[in-house]
Amino acid sequence: MSCATIPNRFTNPVLHAKIIQDFQERFDDQLQWLEKVYPLARVGETKKEDGSTFRYPQVYVNDGGRDYYDLRPDDNLSCFGFFEMNDAYPVNVDQSEVGFNISFIVWYNLKKLDNGKNYDYSAELLAHVLKVLENYTEYSSSITDLEIEPRPEEVFSKYSFEQTDNQYLMYPFGAFKLSFTIADTINADCFDDFNITGGGSCND
Repeated sequence: MSCATIPNRFTNPVLHAKIIQDFQERFDDQLQWLEKVYPLARVGETKKEDGSTFRYPQVYVNDGGRDYYDLRPDDNLSCFGFFEMNDAYPVNVDQSEVGFNISFIVWYNLKKLDNGKNYDYSAELLAHVLKVLENYTEYSSSITDLEIEPRPEEVFSKYSFEQTDNQYLMYPFGAFKLSFTIADTINADCFDDFNITGGGSCND
């Protein structure tokens, strides 16, 4: 559910984990109306009674256990956001360049967020996120292929929705998605070697 606690952040993130955590912290700091900003989500799957597969966004709790938070929209929060990785990222080894294609999804309940506005102000929220993104000087010059999806039914198109879930995509609820590519320079020789710090077990 969307009232879940924000997972623990990484102390020394690298590659896509660093990029996403940087944006997570930026949006959390600059978008005061955004109640919770979750990190990278994945597609969770569960089998329904009829044998079909139900897909939903989930994020790892990141506490060493096996638990994930369910990020399907509900009425627990006024708004929340999370990230997605859209593609495998290409790496140009000769030029030490990599491109991360990511999306940031925002879901909201307009009445719960600001009941003083008696109209659909979704575009105002989107404009504020776009402003923060473009003013993020550490990354703004590296952002390309920016696309905006303002249609809630398309924002969650990779996930399954029951009839009862669809109500959370209609006014006063809504969602939008910003997708973009971040170009970054990497030097693999600068990455720390991975060292095992515990016993480890094939049964864990």
